[in-house]
Amino acid sequence: MSKTLSEVIVKAIFCTLIGSILIGCSGISEQAQLAQKNDWHEVGVIDGELGHYQRSMPELEQLNSLTSLAYEDYKKGYIIGLEKFCSPDYAYEHGIDGVEYQGQCENTANEELAVQRWLEGYQLFKAERTMAAKGY
Repeated sequence: MSKTLSEVIVKAIFCTLIGSILIGCSGISEQAQLAQKNDWHEVGVIDGELGHYQRSMPELEQLNSLTSLAYEDYKKGYIIGLEKFCSPDYAYEHGIDGVEYQGQCENTANEELAVQRWLEGYQLFKAERTMAAKGY
């Protein structure tokens, strides 16, 4: 029995969507797995590296129960991850990728330079988008 082209296309789209959903869930499950192992330090590092805001204890308890000491481990990891997110080179890469700066680097060691480098990258991102829109 031969399949029509539209059946093949529908199947390909379906498989792509399922794959995207599974990939999207894998990022969430990584932190959930770390929380299940009580590796709150690494959960904090990941949140910081992604530029997310520091989560509250009740937010983290949605992943797994934690003690005050475990929450302190999370906060220490978060600071490490955030410092990486706010490093000047990393900030520049965020700008080039079109990631909008939302004040994540306030009160960090490299705040001024990170914001400056992010702005340089973001301006390059916007210039490239403008050129592409004009057909260059």
